[in-house]
Amino acid sequence: MDSLHNVEIPDNIRDVCEEMLVNDGVTTLLFYHKDNVVAYATMQRSIADFASFDVSKKYSIGQQLFLNKERKVIVNH
Repeated sequence: MDSLHNVEIPDNIRDVCEEMLVNDGVTTLLFYHKDNVVAYATMQRSIADFASFDVSKKYSIGQQLFLNKERKVIVNH
């Protein structure tokens, strides 16, 4: 959340994200367009682990993500 300085997050989504910050077993994905968060999704880490995912980068709508055998998320460059 701290790295999203210039992104507008609606209060209802911000509340969900702040609740999820204390839960290491869940990843919250934010989807934004033109510096506004438009949707979010939560995912159990047992399904997909984003822990090694580079959150400092922006990814396009067409970006493909894959899971390896350890269920870690991999970006298709």
